Amino acid sequence: MVWNGSQRTPGAIRYFTGQLNDFELFCAYHLGLDSNGAYCRPTLQEVARRFGTEPAQIEQALHDYGLSSQRVQEVHFDMEAARLDIEVAPPGIDRVELARTIFQEYLDAGTGLAHAPHYLVEEGNGYSRSNSGLGSG
Repeated sequence: MVWNGSQRTPGAIRYFTGQLNDFELFCAYHLGLDSNGAYCRPTLQEVARRFGTEPAQIEQALHDYGLSSQRVQEVHFDMEAARLDIEVAPPGIDRVELARTIFQEYLDAGTGLAHAPHYLVEEGNGYSRSNSGLGSG
């Protein structure tokens, strides 16, 4: 199935709640995913609007979640390559599912978080709450 940007991808339906959390903020701010799971290049104001808040709160959340630009540089994560992976994903690839893997790679790069948040961990699909990463298990 090819998504046209106005339809929500299965990953967006499953993982995008519209609530400000680390994964959705990472996807919106760093990877450029809109609420449907399509690629875009939002401004800070657009990200804030998506979460129903002000840009200053988004900046604070980026800091609080360890997602600030400074932190990305400190852990030596290649965010441009990650964003490019999302941008050039071929038709039929669910960018939100791809973003899950990229988010885990960011966490593994040294953010101080040991594993993906519980809402990204699927039981019965090769993932479990007891393992320390997405896709392992």
